[in-house]
Parts: sequence; structure tokens; C-alpha cells
Amino acid sequence: DDLATYAQYDLDTRWANLALGGRYEDQEAVGGHFVPRVALTKAWEAWHLKALYSEAFRIPGLFVVRDAAVAPMEAEQTRNYEVEGGYRFSDTLAWVANAFYMEVAKPIIYDSGGSGDADDGYYNATNDLSTYGLENELRWTQARCSGQLSYSCYRADDNQVDYVRGAAARFLAAPAHK
Repeated sequence: DDLATYAQYDLDTRWANLALGGRYEDQEAVGGHFVPRVALTKAWEAWHLKALYSEAFRIPGLFVVRDAAVAPMEAEQTRNYEVEGGYRFSDTLAWVANAFYMEVAKPIIYDSGGSGDADDGYYNATNDLSTYGLENELRWTQARCSGQLSYSCYRADDNQVDYVRGAAARFLAAPAHK
């Protein structure tokens, strides 16, 4: 059984726009969780800025939930901090940059264990993960065609989970530069 509710309040002023939101979900296998979201935005003629704080949670997949009687489960919980800025050079050319920091508590990790079953090898890691990075995008848009040039990078700030540890300051199978 799953019960969820969501609410959001928006306040627009001449100095900035504020959005406050929250979601509560009670899932039978992992219990109840409340996650907030706060965004502060401001747009001028060609510029825009955004500051965002949000939390989220993720429950294990359906097959794992089905087998919940076997072992107690916990939800993965994340916290995300973002700052974004952008500039519109013209009606056809715009640039956006975003800096972020994200923490993951009790990450959900799946390992097929060689069998390939969707529910095989689930566990919550006891150690947390965190990462920070930067994303940039230059976008050109015309009536019949468009183009995008982007670059993003991240660094694993805290990764004590051996299963997902790649090279220094990276997560396994996740390129540090794209």
C-alpha cells in the first residue's frame, strides 16, 4: 500500500519569486517520508538566477518490495543544493550554468549476483555518498534547426561504498567529464 500527498506555495514579489513545496509518502514496506523543496528565482531582462534546496527519497524496486517480509528495508534519501545562472544573448542564443552539491544517505545498490534477476542482490549501503559539480550549456535555436554545446563535470566528495567506487574521486562507470 502507498499513500502520497503533495503541496506547493508560490509567492511572486518584485524582488524574487519563492516556491515552497513538500511531498509526504507512506509506503508500507519502508514507512513514511516527508521531503521539502525550496526555490528562490529572479529574472531580469537577459539574466536569470535560481537557488534551490530539495530532498528526495527512493524506495527499492517492486520485486524487492514484494519480498519485504524477508528483511526490513530503508529508503534512499538525498539532499540537493543548486545555484543556476543564465544569460540570453538574443532570441536564438542562450547560456546556462549550474553548480550543485548532492548527498545520498543509505544509497540503494543493486547487484545481480550473476543471476540477472531484477530483485537479486539489493542492499542499502551503510555509508553515504556525496558529489559536487558544474554544468554548462550554450543553446542555439532557429525555426527549423537547433544546436547545443554542453560540458559537465563532477567529483565524488565522499564515497565509502566499495561497490560504486571508481578511480579517485569518481563513481564507477560514471565519467567525470562529459
